[in-house]
Amino acid sequence: MQLRKLSLDYESAVRLAVSLVGDSNTQACITGGIAEAFYGVPNWIDE
Repeated sequence: MQLRKLSLDYESAVRLAVSLVGDSNTQACITGGIAEAFYGVPNWIDE
């Protein structure tokens, strides 16, 4: 899975998606959903 190769955790996956060129908010939203299933959500975001 490419997500695992490019990111180490939920936050780095979403940050990477936002940094890409294009419709970054849509990319970050989709990536956030996938990253949540793959890594879980960090406690500081879940609060």
